[in-house]
Amino acid sequence: MAFLVREDFQGQGIASFLLNQLETIAKGNGYRGFTACVLADNIAMLHVFNKHYPGVKKKYENGIISLVMDFNTKAPIKQF
Repeated sequence: MAFLVREDFQGQGIASFLLNQLETIAKGNGYRGFTACVLADNIAMLHVFNKHYPGVKKKYENGIISLVMDFNTKAPIKQF
């Protein structure tokens, strides 16, 4: 997955909203989690994944962090 949020809209929860929507679709199709590869300097996206999946498993290699996120370790969703 990849999220691109226009700079003047960043920090407003758009990536979190999209992640929640994708999870709903994934669960509806029998998926149990997500995997992702994120550049180590992409602090904003790492924060989104860490916030939503506190039990995320991480592996660092060559400037890339590989993540495995289980839907069962998801944090409670905040309502807007």
